[in-house]
Formats: sequence, C-alpha cells, structure tokens
Amino acid sequence: RHAVESFRRQTYANRQLVIVNAIPEDPVKDTSVLFSFQGQAEDLIIERRVRPMSLGAARNAGLGLAGGAWAMQWDDDDYHHPFRIAYQMAHRNGDSPVLLSRQIRVNIPRGSAFYRHDPLGIPRTLLHHTRVAYVYPDSDVDEDVEIINRWGGYRVVVDNTGLAAQMSVAFYHGLNVTPEDEWMVGNDGRNMLTK
Repeated sequence: RHAVESFRRQTYANRQLVIVNAIPEDPVKDTSVLFSFQGQAEDLIIERRVRPMSLGAARNAGLGLAGGAWAMQWDDDDYHHPFRIAYQMAHRNGDSPVLLSRQIRVNIPRGSAFYRHDPLGIPRTLLHHTRVAYVYPDSDVDEDVEIINRWGGYRVVVDNTGLAAQMSVAFYHGLNVTPEDEWMVGNDGRNMLTK
C-alpha cells in the first residue's frame, strides 16, 4: 500500500505503475488491498499471476507490460520521496542505468535505521531503459545486481547527499527475500532512530 501511495505522490507527470501480483503469502488480504487501487487511475496496471514466480521473473513480466521507455524498480516494501522519479530521470545519460548512492534502511524488528552508502550505486534504486536487451535472471535474490553487471560497469551513480538522501527508504520487516545480514550491509552501527 505504501509503495502505491508514494507512487501517487510523485511529481514526475509521465509515469505508470505496473504491479505483478505473483501469489502473495496471504492471497485474500494482499489481493484485496492491491485491487482496491485498480480503476482509480489510468497510470496503474495490475497483473495477477496464478503461479508463483521469482522476483526476477516478476520484474520481466512488469517490463513486458510497461508502456514507457524507462523503468524504475518500485518494491512493495519501500517508500519513495515525491521527487524520486523526477530526480533520477534528470540524471540520465544516454541509455545508461541510473542508481542512487544513498538510501535510508529501516529494520522494523530491531527498531533501527541507518544510511546505506554505496559509491557504485544501490541496486534496488535502479532506473534503466526498457529497450535494453537484458532480462532479469529467474532469481529472488540479487536479480538487480545481475542485470546491472550485464551493462558492463556503465552506469550513472547519483551522489544523493543531504535531503536528497531521503529519495528512497527501504524497510526490512522479516519477510523480505533478502536475508537480514545482507540487507544490513553498510550499517556502521549508528542508529538514526535513537537520540
């Protein structure tokens, strides 16, 4: 729900959200929340799949339904600043993928948060051209890392410091496909939620 709401608040006008629902943990609850948004706007496409699929396969299905020239990962358990799409689109250079170098990461079970910094770019902030010849691997983990590596190192990394560091907020809630120890990489031990 938060991901859809943060998409609705985006300032970038020419956008479309494609949701691929691939058998959630609680189909009745998750589907009712998901489909409560359907029909509210022309910029929302919901694709319901009857068989489970990997995260990479779901991303490929979404790309197949997308109508635009650029695609941005928009995970269901993340929050995005209203300027995020506009911010990354403004940093495009040719067909090179665009990534943010900073992201706020919140660990709900631990009650902690930290700034993740990666000078090579944070994979889950990926913006890429849809005409790229690569497809996501059929995997639940590191599918975004693999597709970035297929570009051969060519990428635009936006050093989003200061207020721009709030462009992307990722949440660990315990049901993420990425294990907690990998998700917490880059945590320097300082908790943004404590005084």
